[in-house]
Amino acid sequence: MVGIVELWAQQLGWRVRKGNVIVEGESDVFYFEHTARLYKHRYDIDLLGDDFSVIAAGKGNAGGVDGVNERFRAARELAVADVHPDGTIKYRFIGLFDNDEQGRRAFSRGAGLSRRVEGYRDLFLLHPVMPLANGATAATVKQRAVDLNKNYLHLDWEIEDLVAPEIYRLFEAEHSHEIIKSKTIAGKTHRDLTWTGKFKLQQYVREYAELEDLLEFIVLISALRNHLRLRTDHLQLPVAGR
Repeated sequence: MVGIVELWAQQLGWRVRKGNVIVEGESDVFYFEHTARLYKHRYDIDLLGDDFSVIAAGKGNAGGVDGVNERFRAARELAVADVHPDGTIKYRFIGLFDNDEQGRRAFSRGAGLSRRVEGYRDLFLLHPVMPLANGATAATVKQRAVDLNKNYLHLDWEIEDLVAPEIYRLFEAEHSHEIIKSKTIAGKTHRDLTWTGKFKLQQYVREYAELEDLLEFIVLISALRNHLRLRTDHLQLPVAGR
């Protein structure tokens, strides 16, 4: 029998699984899915698996940071009512925001709307170093995020920043005008891209990236799976470098 979460997801065109991450847009989903394709080709292992899904909050104006909050709230309420016979929840959802000004504001709004929604348990900011939960409380995970990223306090961090420098060197050689500004702290570089620049970067990743150029996405997927209490022991990192 199809449950209420599945019926709702079908209306939105979502493919839900046991653990689900709601991201701001389809460009975010591209990076996860492309990394998974390269990983599957290399190791014959599905990086996402049949238990993990990355879902765009919506297309265009229906997505974005506000879309993450809206979709997460709806998904969470439905998930609480859609349970197995033993009472356990069938589907779990978390939300992931870029760590820029808009993302931080939306994260604070989302985590402050209800005592049942907690930052670093239900909603997350993207960090250069993502903390793991390993069963810890939200407060502990938040402190881990602070400690692990103390050098990057003044560095915005967006999904495109996980692409390896080798790809950016190719991109900048022809499209430096698509980079509004960049900032480097402690070996990590954030680049503000134009809207067209973000789409062009995807083309470069699709055409030129090898799995080693997307290592940070594998690490992120492993961290998100950890927060969703899904297995990660089957994942491995390729050796960095060319």
